[in-house]
Amino acid sequence: MTTISLENQHLTEWLNSCVDEEIFHLNVRSLYGTTPYEYLLYSPKISRRNDGRLRDRDLKKYQHIELGGWCAVVLTRSTTTHR
Repeated sequence: MTTISLENQHLTEWLNSCVDEEIFHLNVRSLYGTTPYEYLLYSPKISRRNDGRLRDRDLKKYQHIELGGWCAVVLTRSTTTHR
């Protein structure tokens, strides 16, 4: 089993959640600093400057995410058309 380290606060929260430990160790990550932007603000609908950087107003709007938290990785099934 590959585990991703969780900050103590997040680990405690998940241990108390009754979710199977193997499941959350495989799918939950602690995020802090600018890393949350990579997980949360990737939509093409979010306005960006010509150089690809988020606009200042959006950085200010979402600056609270730099304080950290956890993120559960979500996998989506790709759809295929059978002919």
